[in-house]
Amino acid sequence: MTETADRMPLDELAETLNGFEEIAIQKSFGLTLDHLEEQGTIAVRAFAFIEFKREGQKDTAAYKAAMEMTLRELTDRYPELAEDDDSADPMAGIKDDDPKA
Repeated sequence: MTETADRMPLDELAETLNGFEEIAIQKSFGLTLDHLEEQGTIAVRAFAFIEFKREGQKDTAAYKAAMEMTLRELTDRYPELAEDDDSADPMAGIKDDDPKA
């Protein structure tokens, strides 16, 4: 598992998602990125899922590992969750403010 000091912040992780990772999130969590931002800790679990996949886990194992994490483990892994600013929002870096999109 990636050490907290070695992993990228959630907003940067969101910005580095590729199309295959977006599809994996949609298939595993049943949510698009647009809907994921409304899901609170499920969004964070989706990013943990991506990190686990990047570490070499298959989708099923990565999903299980992300879903089995306690809220304390999520906060320990992603300390920015405890902050009160926009950095606690993992979707902040990729939200589309254009209503036409």
